[in-house]
Amino acid sequence: MNQGIVVSDLHLLSWRSDGDDHFEDLAGQLREVQALVLNGDIFDFRWAIRPHSETVPEAIGWLESLRDRHPHLEIHFIPGNHDCIPAFVDAVKALDGITLHPHLCFLGRNLFLHGDAASYPMDQNGFRKFRAAWENDRPSRKSQARLYDLSDSLKLSELTHHLWFRGNVAVRRIEYHLEDAAPGWRDEIDHCYFGHTHMPVHGYEKDGVRFFNTGSAIRGMYFTPHHFTY
Repeated sequence: MNQGIVVSDLHLLSWRSDGDDHFEDLAGQLREVQALVLNGDIFDFRWAIRPHSETVPEAIGWLESLRDRHPHLEIHFIPGNHDCIPAFVDAVKALDGITLHPHLCFLGRNLFLHGDAASYPMDQNGFRKFRAAWENDRPSRKSQARLYDLSDSLKLSELTHHLWFRGNVAVRRIEYHLEDAAPGWRDEIDHCYFGHTHMPVHGYEKDGVRFFNTGSAIRGMYFTPHHFTY
């Protein structure tokens, strides 16, 4: 059996991220596994402030450095709503040694998706419309980013996530989405890994599938990478 690690929501490039420090802490573990799944919002082009012409090459350089430092790794990249802009996605497609999955990734009996389909109940068509708005996103203004950073430091962002995704509503919405996006998905997997909500989930079981959420590396939140086998 091969071993892997899945992470999401580093939100690199934004002021509110501690993602570089958190990811560096995984360096030793990455040498011991065969796969790494980058499960969306690894980069944050909305809150980066600088133009895409600067941040896209920086993000690609980060991925190239990761690949070159860990040549043994299978690296799987799944875009999230904050890093699905076409200029970046097209550049990832062109990278050797990194496999891009536009939405869903199956490895063994594991399913990975970013999880923004949990924002509200949406079928595949609804998800495409939701993502289209993010694909055309532009960097924020400096003043807006500072306000968002302040909301993080005051725990207002965390409170909003807790209220919006209270209980197990995120899992129920993901189930609803997968019924349309990947019919028969329950028969193919044992574990489902997602991000987006910034709220860690450690193996919540529903109808034979265990759900995991890898948290967030945004300052003050909980970053919880998970190991998996495939």
